[in-house]
Amino acid sequence: MGTSWWRSSCVERPVTSDRKVSQRTAGRRLNRVALLLAEVEETKRMANKANHQTVSETLDELAQLGFTANLSVIGNRLRVVETGRAFEPTDVVIRRVRRFEGISDPDDMAIVYAIETTSGIRGTVVDGYGVNSNPAVGAFFESVPIVEGAR
Repeated sequence: MGTSWWRSSCVERPVTSDRKVSQRTAGRRLNRVALLLAEVEETKRMANKANHQTVSETLDELAQLGFTANLSVIGNRLRVVETGRAFEPTDVVIRRVRRFEGISDPDDMAIVYAIETTSGIRGTVVDGYGVNSNPAVGAFFESVPIVEGAR
């Protein structure tokens, strides 16, 4: 009596259609998971590439993007080294900031600022980081807005 009930219930269930639907759903989920994993790996790879970049490589990359002027902070003004032209903090924006941490040597700690002025001059400022930083540079950039991305 128990065996005939079991056989009849197994035969009557539409197993194949449920199985096909669940296989399709599982396949779609696996495709989405694979795409997400690929995106995560690409993000990690790009982050590792950026993390292993040196100050000089960063300056070269910024120069290719048009940040070619050498800038320095003197007093509370930003000066273009080549021309001597000076700018107030309200006349400049920070387009990119990159901090380098010296893991093996604390002297390798630096910050690279990519700057754009209201008159269109684009250049870079390199400052020490931590105990090696220039207080005048930090004070100047405290009031300068960061507007990511180059125009």
